[in-house]
Amino acid sequence: MITSKLKKYDYIIIMLICALGFVFGFVSGIYCEKQRSNEITPSAETTTEIAAAAAVEAPTTEEATETAVLFPLTKEEFNTLACVIQGEAGGEDYKGKCLVAQCLLNACIENNARPAQMIKKYKYVGYNSNITPETIQAIQAVFYDGYKVTERPIKYFYAPAISGSAWHETQIFVIEHGAHRFFEERA
Repeated sequence: MITSKLKKYDYIIIMLICALGFVFGFVSGIYCEKQRSNEITPSAETTTEIAAAAAVEAPTTEEATETAVLFPLTKEEFNTLACVIQGEAGGEDYKGKCLVAQCLLNACIENNARPAQMIKKYKYVGYNSNITPETIQAIQAVFYDGYKVTERPIKYFYAPAISGSAWHETQIFVIEHGAHRFFEERA
């Protein structure tokens, strides 16, 4: 009798855990899908928070010309890049963040396009509005000062521990850093 009661209670507990797991998975899936929308644009509130937290503003066009900025960005572009780079490389060190920024910059230059267009074209899905000062510094170094981790024109990357990518491996491998492998385009 005691054994059957325990089995009955065990069964109920397992069912409750499964139900909670399903609900949590469903809710987090909706949240992640919202974060990974193709239209990655921070809200006005997020944009204000990023600028305030970083205490950094993108230079105006006049300032960019005076200081010879490699790739001038609007405040909105800077903030969008910050959220995407934080999302893609938030767990990486400064060099890793610079490598991701370098991929985006190379795509912008090659396509003569703005960052939002390249984020959409290359399907960047990482997005995190909790920007670190290191991410801000990486964007400034790469987009404004022309800092390059590698002289090779890297444009693609992926994290092998998270997903496999046979396609990336058909490109020209350049460098592996942290959790990412970086590639230049095969002609």
